[in-house]
Amino acid sequence: MSIKAPKPRQIRLPFSVPKPGISGSTAPTRVCGICKKKDSLYTCPRCNVTYCSLDCFRAPSHTQCSEPFYRSSILDEIGESQAGPEEKKAMLEMLKRFEESQIEGENPDFVLEQDDGDEDEDEEYDQLVKALEGVDLDTINTNELLRLLPPSQRDVFLNAIRNPESEICKELLEAATKDSSLHSPSTSTSSLSNDNDEQQVPDVLPWWESNFEESEEGYEERPPLIDSKELKLPEGTGKRMVYNALAIAMGYVHVLLYFRLPSLAPTYLEKSSQKTKQLTSTEGEIQLKRIIPFLTEKSTIRHTSRREAWSSTWESIGLDTQGLDPSILIRLLTILKTMIHPPLDTSARPGIMYVLSDLHRLYSGRKDVEKKIEFYLVALNQIGRKEWLDLEKHLEKDIIELERELGDEEEIRDTRLLI
Repeated sequence: MSIKAPKPRQIRLPFSVPKPGISGSTAPTRVCGICKKKDSLYTCPRCNVTYCSLDCFRAPSHTQCSEPFYRSSILDEIGESQAGPEEKKAMLEMLKRFEESQIEGENPDFVLEQDDGDEDEDEEYDQLVKALEGVDLDTINTNELLRLLPPSQRDVFLNAIRNPESEICKELLEAATKDSSLHSPSTSTSSLSNDNDEQQVPDVLPWWESNFEESEEGYEERPPLIDSKELKLPEGTGKRMVYNALAIAMGYVHVLLYFRLPSLAPTYLEKSSQKTKQLTSTEGEIQLKRIIPFLTEKSTIRHTSRREAWSSTWESIGLDTQGLDPSILIRLLTILKTMIHPPLDTSARPGIMYVLSDLHRLYSGRKDVEKKIEFYLVALNQIGRKEWLDLEKHLEKDIIELERELGDEEEIRDTRLLI
């Protein structure tokens, strides 16, 4: 009695792969296995399909080979010792755009075209820097300055001036306004805080503003990451608790921006005095308890969607504030989006993990809260990179929708003023 071996699993490709010819026979002319129009010149080392050109290699039907090729090529380049920090950073950025385009179902070739455009912009920028070397921009005549500009940038600037309603003109005006506001003492405080508060502004930016993949000067150091405890949680716990974690991070960011703090490090939690209104550890706990009560109380609250999480937190933030500006919500969600983005470096963690670690430092000594935060840290470790990217993409859609609604409200308000 013979036992039949199972048939090997077959992989079906979206194009035909030529069968190998018989040894000794004359090899026929091979047609491109992708476009099926031209004679093939190359063979894909991954799937063995023959193709005629780079366009066919990049074809949508061949992405299962072209995308891994791009990815491995970038990773190989990053691993080369000759590549400098700036080159490695640019390659990591390109790899990030590849992954995002793959998640969103877009053609990754657009990343290459976009990168080529960036190189042209860099070349123009270098020309501009060389032309303005040694020039005092505060005293130079306007006409003389225009003559120094490269022709392409000069044309763009003049076209923008001729059309005040153009997008580039609005961007220039906004940039000029923002630049002047940075030097104005009346605008040095956060829009999320009371104008009457006399608080000292830290000389560093919040830790989440820096690049998560490398430390930068001028930014607060990331909170020390708490080691996950030996907790065994059921599979899927992270997906069920991630929306609560979003609410926690949103409340955390609001409190820090309100009190102009770059982190909850002990050096920034000073004792209150009559001259300054600094946040104390106790005051910080009170503010967080008001906005995200389920973190410190015995609660069974569990948000079941991202919109429920941020809308509930936003409602808690506005309880003591009349007419809270909706643009602040957009700002908070934009920061939140960066905090859930998973770094390309697998040894690093999303920013939301550092939020929980900073809160763990604040509640040091309160075992019940510490254990709850450690539970969240272990649960979020179950979430993979793809799940984080999907959540980030949906949060971006929420931001776009809010921006559109805010724009419609402003348009209606402007129309009423004209009537």
